[in-house]
Amino acid sequence: MDTTANTARGGEVYSETLLSPEEAALRLRLSAHTLAKWRLNGSGPEWRRIGNKRVYYPLHSLNAFMAKAS
Repeated sequence: MDTTANTARGGEVYSETLLSPEEAALRLRLSAHTLAKWRLNGSGPEWRRIGNKRVYYPLHSLNAFMAKAS
């Protein structure tokens, strides 16, 4: 699990918990392959690309996705 510091509009700094696709898949009880397919077709939870290849899922987006699905 990775925590990234971000700056909000007012200049205040907050941290956000980011999960790798493998960590997100475990949390959602899916395969990382399923998450990859969802990213390609624009479905599934919100995700972020950091750099050229690294993909992360904000923990809050996984929680919202699970709440919406239940």
